[in-house]
Amino acid sequence: MTPKRAIATAAKRILYPLADVVTAVSDGVANDLAHELALPRARVQVVYNPVVTDEVSSGARMPCAHRFFANDEVPVLLGVGRLVREKGFDVLLRAFARVRRARRTRLVLLGEGGLRGDLIALAAALGVQDDVDLPGFDTNPFKYMARASVFVLSSRHEGLPGALIQAMACGAPSISTDCPSGPSEIIEHPGTDGLLVPVDDVDALAAAMERVLQDHALRARLIEGGRRAAARFDLSSSLARYMEAIWPGSSTTTAGPPS
Repeated sequence: MTPKRAIATAAKRILYPLADVVTAVSDGVANDLAHELALPRARVQVVYNPVVTDEVSSGARMPCAHRFFANDEVPVLLGVGRLVREKGFDVLLRAFARVRRARRTRLVLLGEGGLRGDLIALAAALGVQDDVDLPGFDTNPFKYMARASVFVLSSRHEGLPGALIQAMACGAPSISTDCPSGPSEIIEHPGTDGLLVPVDDVDALAAAMERVLQDHALRARLIEGGRRAAARFDLSSSLARYMEAIWPGSSTTTAGPPS
């Protein structure tokens, strides 16, 4: 632990027990927070971030000029996030290379980060550089999500992956690693609202991508189930959770503290 982190943790251990309400964005984060700060787990309330907003639906309807989406006959896989080790894009590239050997597919990695050069080099080493593109950061990732054949979250660690939720809300059949923490709280019914695979497992990730690309009934099920699952992370749901955390027993339709 760095000195800065140690000081911050010490301060939290003093201040957090004094708070009326302590919240975390997922069960996994709540468990970690309670452990790190020696808080009773019951003191930490889970309130999901409201990541499904009107901006998501309006952005999904915008045109996408990326060349990979010009040909509807070639499936496009999509990953979104910072180009850092935690996101596991190296694993996604290796899994994609296996899928690419069996069928014509393409991969878009949307985001920026320090591993950009390494990922481009890995794509070349795997022989898939012509079917992989890293267009950088886009303020509207939703237009890509709405058109992706499969959305893949390959992360080694998360808090609550907003990109996964938003992709599901946009109608992208989604696959995620079962990393700590968040994905298993989003994809609660694997095979119905998404697929979960082990972290750092290239074989399992490639098999899951092949399965979604080949099985049209599964794709339809994941699209419908994913949209339903993502609805739990809209603004009204998050507000209801905050209300319940602050005023236990309050109605989900209450606009202020109960009288």
